[in-house]
Amino acid sequence: MDGLIGWAQSADPVLFGITVAVLLGAAALAGYLTFTRWQRLRLIEDVPTSKIRSAAQGYVELIGTARMLPGAPVVAPFTGVHCVWYRYKVEKRVSSSGQTPSHWRTVRSGVSGETFGLEDGTGRCVIDPEGAEVYPSVTQVWEDSAPLAVLSAGSILGSLGSGRYRYTEQRIHDGEPLYAIGELRTLSGADQGTAKEDLLALLRQWKRSPEHFLKPFDANGNGQIDAEEWEAVRKAAQAQVMRERAERAREQAAVHLLARPRTERLPFILATRSQAGLLRRLRWTVAGLATLGTAAAGLALFLLWARG
Repeated sequence: MDGLIGWAQSADPVLFGITVAVLLGAAALAGYLTFTRWQRLRLIEDVPTSKIRSAAQGYVELIGTARMLPGAPVVAPFTGVHCVWYRYKVEKRVSSSGQTPSHWRTVRSGVSGETFGLEDGTGRCVIDPEGAEVYPSVTQVWEDSAPLAVLSAGSILGSLGSGRYRYTEQRIHDGEPLYAIGELRTLSGADQGTAKEDLLALLRQWKRSPEHFLKPFDANGNGQIDAEEWEAVRKAAQAQVMRERAERAREQAAVHLLARPRTERLPFILATRSQAGLLRRLRWTVAGLATLGTAAAGLALFLLWARG
C-alpha cells in the first residue's frame, strides 16, 4: 500500500493521468456490461417456457431436444463428426519478438449456418442459428505441428502452412438437450411471398399471352382491354391468387421458425445446458463484472486521494 501511495505521489503527471483514465474507463465498461448482463438475466428469468404446439408468435423460450433436419448432414470441419451445429477456430503460435511475448493468433474461424430442429414432445421448431449466442456442451481443443486443411460446407479453405497450431471445435449433436430463447414465427404455404406479389406475377404472366388469358375479358371485341374490362381482369386474377394461396396453405403444413429477434435488445440464445445452468453462468458473470468494476473504480479513487 505504501508503495502504491509513493508511486501516486511521484509518478509523471501524464502517466498518472493515463493510469487513472484507464481505470475509470474499465470501471465504466464493467458497469455497462454488468447492467446489460443483469437485464439479460432478468429477461430469461421472466419469460415463461412455451410448448411448440401452443406457443404464441413473438419472443418465446423453448426447451427440448436438438434434431437434424432432412437433407445433407452437417459435418464438423476437423473431426468429421455429424452434428446439427459447429463452431471452429484455428490459432497459430506467434514467437516472441522484443518485448512482445509469444501468443496465439487466430488465423481461421467459422460457424455453421445450417438450420436444425428442436423437438419438445408437442411439435418441431426449425432453428435458424444466425446471430445466436451459442453455449455448446462439447468443446475439443488440441495442438498440433501438422497443419490441417480446414473444411467448410464441403470445400477446402486451404492449408495453413508450417508452424504450431491450436484447434478448437465446438459442436451441438443430434439428440442433445437444447434450451432456446428467440423470436418465433410460424410460416405456412401461403407465406411464400405476399398476395400482392403473387397478383403482380400473375398479371405479368397474363400480359405476356393476352390472346390466351385476356381474350375472354374483351367484352366489346375490339381486341383491346379498356378500363372497365381491366378491372374485371384484376378481380379475376385476385380471385385466382387467393384460391392458389389457400390451396398451398392446405397442402403445406405450418413451419415454426425460431430466429434472431428483430428487436436488437432481445437476446437470441441457444444452449445445450439447462435453464438453471445458464442462469447460474450469467449470475457468476454479473458478479465478476461488478467486482471488477468496483475494484477499478476504487483503485482510481485511491490513487487520486494519494496524489492530492
